[in-house]
Amino acid sequence: MEWRSTRQRPVARRRKYNVSMLREDNDMREELRVRIGGAFQPLLDMNMNEVNVEDLYQQSKEATNSTTEAVVGTVRGRRTVTLSMEAEGDCERRRKARLEIINNQQIPILRERYKELNKRVKATVRRQKETELEEAIEEI
Repeated sequence: MEWRSTRQRPVARRRKYNVSMLREDNDMREELRVRIGGAFQPLLDMNMNEVNVEDLYQQSKEATNSTTEAVVGTVRGRRTVTLSMEAEGDCERRRKARLEIINNQQIPILRERYKELNKRVKATVRRQKETELEEAIEEI
């Protein structure tokens, strides 16, 4: 009888490449074409009778991904809101209060302090987002 593990394998994050650059820049498109051709040349020179299909697939996938990432680059997540120093300080105090709760679960005063800090952080961030939105509207 075979036992199966209940743990799931970690899911690899899918890389997103900045493909819009290829549409705009012909030089970059040509560079990618040349470098991918160069990356696949060692794979094409292999003796096909002695190569495992899965290994060949993994090598070609890695060659494509590494070359594309080097030439085009990946899409970076957008982070529009930068916290003010006040909000960052509140977030840090909230994080420390949370760690105190984890370490000392029996003390109810710590939970009240954390709730108060959490409300303050949320209010500060909300106010900051509103002011940034108002400034953006004024610019338009």
